[in-house]
Amino acid sequence: MTFAFKKAAKRLSLSRRAVLVSAAVLSMFPGLARSADHGALDLRLKPHTQGGIVVGIEVEEVLHQAPVSRGTPILQMPIVATLAPSSLEDPKTLTVSDAKGPLSLSIQEEPPDPSNFKQDRRWVADRDTQGDLHVHYTGHPRVVTPATRPGPLVDVRTEGAGVYGAMVTLLALPETAWPRRVSLHWVLDELPPGSRAATSIGLADRTMVMRRDELEASFFMAGPLNSLPEDGSGSFVVYWITPPAWDLEGAADWTRKAYEYFSTFWRHTGLPFRIFMRTTARFQGGGGGGFNSFIFGNVEDAPRDPVEARELMAHETSHNFIGHTSGDSTAGGQWYSEGADVYYMNLLTYRAGLMPLDRFALNMNTLVAEYYENPLSHLSNEEVTRQFFSSHDAEVVPYQRGPLYFAVVDARLREISGGRRRVDELVRPMVDSSFNGQGITPDLWKGLLRKALGEAGVKEFEAMMRGDSLDLTADLLGACFRREPKVYRQFRPGYRANTEELGVRKVSRLVADSPAAEAGVRNGDELLDPEPLATDQSRADRPFELHVRRDGQPLIFTFDAWGPRVDGWTYVRTQVPEQDCHL
Repeated sequence: MTFAFKKAAKRLSLSRRAVLVSAAVLSMFPGLARSADHGALDLRLKPHTQGGIVVGIEVEEVLHQAPVSRGTPILQMPIVATLAPSSLEDPKTLTVSDAKGPLSLSIQEEPPDPSNFKQDRRWVADRDTQGDLHVHYTGHPRVVTPATRPGPLVDVRTEGAGVYGAMVTLLALPETAWPRRVSLHWVLDELPPGSRAATSIGLADRTMVMRRDELEASFFMAGPLNSLPEDGSGSFVVYWITPPAWDLEGAADWTRKAYEYFSTFWRHTGLPFRIFMRTTARFQGGGGGGFNSFIFGNVEDAPRDPVEARELMAHETSHNFIGHTSGDSTAGGQWYSEGADVYYMNLLTYRAGLMPLDRFALNMNTLVAEYYENPLSHLSNEEVTRQFFSSHDAEVVPYQRGPLYFAVVDARLREISGGRRRVDELVRPMVDSSFNGQGITPDLWKGLLRKALGEAGVKEFEAMMRGDSLDLTADLLGACFRREPKVYRQFRPGYRANTEELGVRKVSRLVADSPAAEAGVRNGDELLDPEPLATDQSRADRPFELHVRRDGQPLIFTFDAWGPRVDGWTYVRTQVPEQDCHL
């Protein structure tokens, strides 16, 4: 699972229908050019270097818009966005002028967010504006030290002679009059010869009609870029600066093939998608989705399982089609957005001939095991949403229960149709509704279920949303697998492992009456085990040993970290030939 870039989650009609508009096209349609200029935004980005390292990105903006009244905010920029700091270190260095000259600005700041998730800053003019607004400031890459904690990959950083980040921490933007025609121009004369700039909307200079959340959720990378394809052309491109110690190109090529299959299957071809890989000296976060794009972290000189890497990338590319429920600014819609995505990433890559059957079975059985082992699998969807940002076990419920629910619906449809109907026929209208700008809602899904499975299908959905146990049917994975009973034990250590300063993992969120607490474990104990939260079921009947360091002294605590036994299922390969699996 990856960090979520929440504003990127709202992939509605414009994120799929927005069209790249070149200057040549605008000249062919002067009416479009005139209408687009009202409210247009021209951006000029120039990285500045010192000793071959980017030390700042000069930002120049021209806002073509109606006058703004005195006392109305002109620009807004996060102080903190999803735990990442703004690149603008001194807000007083931002200047704005219009047809009458420089504007005197006051600065408004929201109170700090205790969760450090979101805090905004606004600039307000002391008089009415007149004509175009000219904005100028310099954003600075984040200073990264060994004490910098991992987090969502939206901060502005340097890597070698290059720089990257998300627009949300780089740009000060108006809050109203969106969508706008955004024209982006890069000046790279201080970067090494042959340097290029890429964003979520393409390579080099681009013009596009965008919503504000789409622009903020766009990633950028400038410098001596590598790319696949090498020239950076096409609708599916991967960009990186530092060559990894594993086969990125092989994983990228596999993911590109998966993306092409997704496009054909969902009947929405030609959608652009771009992947950015950033490399750091140590682990600095997993990855995050953006506007028609994805960024993920790599550790310098560290090997990586190429199968895990390509499935991570395929999961994110699949989101470009599955979409998100309407207004999905919280976890409330992840029963669909993550559930269908995990299910179809596995199913469609298998159908495309990219994932072997044994890998498909392993991934699905892993979901089954995690569903039974997670002590919060039976939370209601409402409660999952409430606990999403405070409990890891709640956070992963949609990724475990969601895909299994879609597999159950598929089994129901196969059963009543003699194998002729699939859950595909229900999910495809959901995808189409997202592309058409009509949104995705539980009511839409209920209507599709009612037509296909009657009230029984609706009741089963409502039961899943309440957290009732899923009925994992005997033919959940089709004819090639049979269901066998299996006993699971839920892993309940009573704490979380939190990565803190210098990459040290420490005990956090210790539950007061948990076995760990009763054994003497304390919040802040340094975890010495490489995998202190490993859930090896073969060890479920043995005491759990936790190795920690406290005040410089190594300690070992022994306790029962396992919950009660849970009766469940696993799925075993039958002798049915693979060509008859009909997955």
